[in-house]
Amino acid sequence: MDFQVLDNELQEEGGKKNVRWAGFWIRVAASLIDFMVYIPVMALSMYNINSIKNLPLQLLLTLILGIYKPLMEYKFGATLGKMGVGIKVVDLNFNRISALQAIKRYFPWLISHIISIYGTIVLFQHPDFLSTTNWIEVGNLQNDILSKGLNYAGSGITLVSCLVVAFTATKQGLHDMLAETYCIYK
Repeated sequence: MDFQVLDNELQEEGGKKNVRWAGFWIRVAASLIDFMVYIPVMALSMYNINSIKNLPLQLLLTLILGIYKPLMEYKFGATLGKMGVGIKVVDLNFNRISALQAIKRYFPWLISHIISIYGTIVLFQHPDFLSTTNWIEVGNLQNDILSKGLNYAGSGITLVSCLVVAFTATKQGLHDMLAETYCIYK
């Protein structure tokens, strides 16, 4: 699939690009579609935690969830959710983003992902984990193992980064500013 960033809608008008910035709510819609993409992997992950209890499998599933967004945005300019709502990620010159920009753009989610990986490893190594038989027991173990503050910090960073989209003229989140990217309509 060839990525063509400068679509017909990005015509030059007096030296300026005619761009429609992708705002907060359309990006929320894209995220909801992406969540649907995650469901099969998350279901397998939940089954693994409750029944199989295999740490390498869990880490592989976590890795798959972690590389989806940056890989899709680097390779295709958009995740499946963004494609579904007709938006894409571009650099400041409205060209395809680099792999480094895709990684920088993913940074707020990466923090949460690292916390999740740490919590997963500690959970699977806990002596009581193998004997858990339901989600309540697993949840209680997770509460004992991982600080709620750590989870809140990771989620909070991601939330703030995304909320900034609603308050900037070019609809950039902190992650866009860090990566020097825009999210625009195709």
